[in-house]
Amino acid sequence: MKPEKVKSRWRRNSEMEIGEKSALSLKNFEKEENNSDVSSSVSLITESKEEIVHSVSDEINSIAENTESIPLYVELEENLYLFERKRTKRKKEVRRMLCECTLTKEEREKGVTGCGDECLNRLLMIECGSRCPTGDACSNKRFQKRLYAKVQPFKTEKKGWGLKLLENVPR
Repeated sequence: MKPEKVKSRWRRNSEMEIGEKSALSLKNFEKEENNSDVSSSVSLITESKEEIVHSVSDEINSIAENTESIPLYVELEENLYLFERKRTKRKKEVRRMLCECTLTKEEREKGVTGCGDECLNRLLMIECGSRCPTGDACSNKRFQKRLYAKVQPFKTEKKGWGLKLLENVPR
């Protein structure tokens, strides 16, 4: 199916075919109306509606028949690098982004987490590193601490497999 631009709106060929069917039934309706035979035109419209319903149900059945089981995969705990990283820059030039978040002793004793919504790294969508001023109380280390959301694989119609969230993800 190749998309085609019609009146500044992209439509699939299948949508255009449905549109042609409804246009044909409308033309038939006008012809029949001129002949003042309304009952036969109504039957034409209901027949075209039934054809559309049958074609949609056939597509749904073909999708259901083509459902596959989840393919085998290996779940990785961490990335596996197959080659060494080139070290071209000096250590002074490569400084990780350090946030300016702080926690008082009282806040640490109460168990308050650091690096909230105001954290510079969080705003830039970067995780804090090992040199974060809040240390273990940092809440901006979800990947490093392996705090993943629950997901479920699902089969898409045209794009292969994807992951669906089973719970809300906090900001």
